[in-house]
Amino acid sequence: MNGGSGLIGYLLELLAPFGNVHAKRMFGAYGIFKGELMFGSILE
Repeated sequence: MNGGSGLIGYLLELLAPFGNVHAKRMFGAYGIFKGELMFGSILE
């Protein structure tokens, strides 16, 4: 996912130098993943 909101898009842009970082919408929030490992959650 490229980030559905401005905040998620901004965070993904900041984390881009770390490689394969993406967001998935789940349970009313967004999970932030590096590959298959979820390392963050954003509730808007």
